[in-house]
Amino acid sequence: MDYKTIGQALQIERDRVHVDDAFLTEQGVSAPANPTREEGIILFNQIAEENDLDPLRDPLGYMALDDNVYSYLQTAYKEKYEEAADKIDSGLMRGGSYNMRAILSNRPQTIRKDIGGLLPKDLKYSECRFIKATPEIKEAVDGFVDTRVQITHAYGIRRSIEKDTFDRLQDELSKKGQTLATHLTGNVEKKAKLSTKTLLQNSQNNKAGLDAFAKELKEPSSIEKGEKDDHATARFATNDKGVAKFLLSNKAYLSEFGFNVEKKSGQVITSWQSGHVDEVYQKQADSLNKPEEIINLDLSDMDASQAL
Repeated sequence: MDYKTIGQALQIERDRVHVDDAFLTEQGVSAPANPTREEGIILFNQIAEENDLDPLRDPLGYMALDDNVYSYLQTAYKEKYEEAADKIDSGLMRGGSYNMRAILSNRPQTIRKDIGGLLPKDLKYSECRFIKATPEIKEAVDGFVDTRVQITHAYGIRRSIEKDTFDRLQDELSKKGQTLATHLTGNVEKKAKLSTKTLLQNSQNNKAGLDAFAKELKEPSSIEKGEKDDHATARFATNDKGVAKFLLSNKAYLSEFGFNVEKKSGQVITSWQSGHVDEVYQKQADSLNKPEEIINLDLSDMDASQAL
């Protein structure tokens, strides 16, 4: 037994803990329902001591969430800056790759500075280890890092770049940073409501697309929830050209409210999380868990050839 194994069984998401019940049963330990972070730390040290390990004052480093934002940020910066550096070296982009590779060499410090500057004082950058990298957050990270790479590239060829271009990129980075920060702080649903007027303007008055989208918001056709997910995710896949155009034309606007819109395998797939989605999912789960009614059928007048 080691600390890493214990931490894998007690993963923190924001201020709650995901518990591997099978592991706790093996250890002869029980957990309270929906344990808090503090209760999770107590469980961690209880298991550690029972396995002859010293209790830790701060075991959080071992209790990081699988597929967390911290890890995704590291991957996104690495992949996107490496891709840009390789394109420059192969002649597909102008300039030199020095600035790109300098960012790669100082990646941890750069990410800490970039993301830490977006967050409120009461949310430390290290807390990204305990925030799930949902599809919506991944899209927000990708958008932010893409623009960050563009700024690095523009700085490298600044003599041939106009000031307006720098200003536009900085403004775009600021907006994408605000979107990312909104997701990381968990305030997505506190934003203003979706504007029907804006949705129609973006889609050139596509009312049929709006009606189909509104119907899905009210009654999602597909809802899924993983074993370790606290929230359910609704998904709407369509190959209707009109509805697809509506969704794609509103992709950027919808992303501000936590919607992820992507084109995949000939379909446009929209996914999102909300309190309403959780409620619908729970109602469906409750309905499935109800015991089926036992119906007594009188088969006394049916002969053997019919009783199949």
